[in-house]
Amino acid sequence: MVKLSGIFEWGVLVATFKQIILVITNSRGASQAFVTDDFQYLLLKEAIALMKRGVLKGVHLVNGLSGTYIRSNNNNAKEDNLVSLSVPAGSLSKQIKLPEENERVSLYADAYGKFLEKKFKRNELVYLSGLARIPKKDVIKRLRPLLNAINLAAEKYEVDPNLLAAILIDEIARVGPADPNISQSELYDLLLDDKVSVQFAAAYLSFIEKLRERRNLGTSAAEVASCYSRGKFSDQANSRGTQIATNLRRYARELRN
Repeated sequence: MVKLSGIFEWGVLVATFKQIILVITNSRGASQAFVTDDFQYLLLKEAIALMKRGVLKGVHLVNGLSGTYIRSNNNNAKEDNLVSLSVPAGSLSKQIKLPEENERVSLYADAYGKFLEKKFKRNELVYLSGLARIPKKDVIKRLRPLLNAINLAAEKYEVDPNLLAAILIDEIARVGPADPNISQSELYDLLLDDKVSVQFAAAYLSFIEKLRERRNLGTSAAEVASCYSRGKFSDQANSRGTQIATNLRRYARELRN
């Protein structure tokens, strides 16, 4: 017999229990928002409302002098303790792009990848470092209107248009829901809000190539993409740059044709 986890009213399952997997805090360490295991983004007041309905598990409400708070239930499990699940809002955007640098964000990125794999086929997703990061349809939606701008910028700054597009795909795929008030599509708009950002990317790519030439360093696509993604000059290509120069550039070429 299958055991269902949820809330029943008149014999009907009306709400499935949710568990908090990430807490976004402000500069004072106070919880601002929560991410549940079905990747719903809740502000504090919304999380409290679910708490009162008994939907969130593993936590309880505490009434303080300045308001109502959500606290973990007492247990010895570190993985569901809200303190260990917390990430400051100010650094979340950067950490989402580099999840391997933070254990909690790394677990979040892994869980989000598995969530995407349940909703989409493998060939419908963009993978970065083995993790599903974004549906291809979302990349197409964001990048296709900019293809002409990419071609013009690549011609102006004499860079490979496929590499330029691949770098933009990498940036789009690494954007995460850092602010629960901003939707995923709005985050893409912040990243690629107009053609100016494409011009900047092309100019920076050209600058890297020319500087490496003057320093007698390699200018392969992987080496240049590595410098671009790291924001500093390195003699060797890293795994991110190599992926941009191979898989993502191949995908960019398909989009442009």
